[in-house]
Amino acid sequence: MRDLGLPYPTNLGRIQGGAWSSTVPDRLVVEGRYGVAVGQTAAEAEAELREVVQAACDADPWLAEHPATVMIAGGRFESAAVPTSHPLPWGLGETARDVLGRLPDFVGVPYGADMRLLINQGETPTVLYGPGEPHLAHAPNEHVPLEDVARCARVLAVWVMRALAA
Repeated sequence: MRDLGLPYPTNLGRIQGGAWSSTVPDRLVVEGRYGVAVGQTAAEAEAELREVVQAACDADPWLAEHPATVMIAGGRFESAAVPTSHPLPWGLGETARDVLGRLPDFVGVPYGADMRLLINQGETPTVLYGPGEPHLAHAPNEHVPLEDVARCARVLAVWVMRALAA
């Protein structure tokens, strides 16, 4: 996660205010997403968010009398990680190196994935590995070249064979 410029982003994706363009709004609604740091639970991140909003309200005379409220809705994605010394990422990485000729990048990513459920609730070591470019995911032109799928399948097949032979 150190290589990411903003590993735990807070994104204000939707802002609405007022009923008509020429009036002063009586209410402002901001919807967004806040990041949950590795090792932090969603409840801890929520408490931290509430503390920051409260501190901002306390620091402003108008907001102190008209404090913002925080409502949590929608998906809640905790972070998850395996230790850097764990054999899973290294075994998969070394297999990728042997099959593809290079060791893959070992990086953290700032997006939600089901990995958190396997690690945090299922106590199952997990890594994300697959074909394609993450910046194309859920985009209008989302696609994965078939050759990338085939390369990934070769790596996973060799990794499973090695794991079963051990």
